[in-house]
Amino acid sequence: MHDRLHPDSTTGVLIVEDDQVLRDLISRVLETEGYRVAAASDGEAALLAFDDEGPIELLVADWQIPGMTGVELAAELRRRQPGLPVLLVTGSPGAAAYEQRLTGADDEIVAKPFAAVDLVRRVGRKVAGRAVLTLV
Repeated sequence: MHDRLHPDSTTGVLIVEDDQVLRDLISRVLETEGYRVAAASDGEAALLAFDDEGPIELLVADWQIPGMTGVELAAELRRRQPGLPVLLVTGSPGAAAYEQRLTGADDEIVAKPFAAVDLVRRVGRKVAGRAVLTLV
């Protein structure tokens, strides 16, 4: 059993962000923290990565991505993997108003800009919570 607060390379996180600089930055930060990261720039690529990149324990997706919204992507991935925790990232003002459109109890909004340490903390909480719920 792994300590999910200090992940190993088997803890999979799918990053979906159309801004390549931000996608690369988030990926590097999470990889440095020990996560196995799959990254995609749009909804279609995210669906393929989810199927091809091994088990994914958390989705971190921008609210607006080409091809679909982050909420639509989360709903589709939850059809494939019920209970998947989600962090939705948005740069839109008034992000709290989006919360009523979230699709699951494990969804959380992350407002841009955000500090890397805050993202790492939120990812750790989501992955740790999932591990406890699934007794992994």
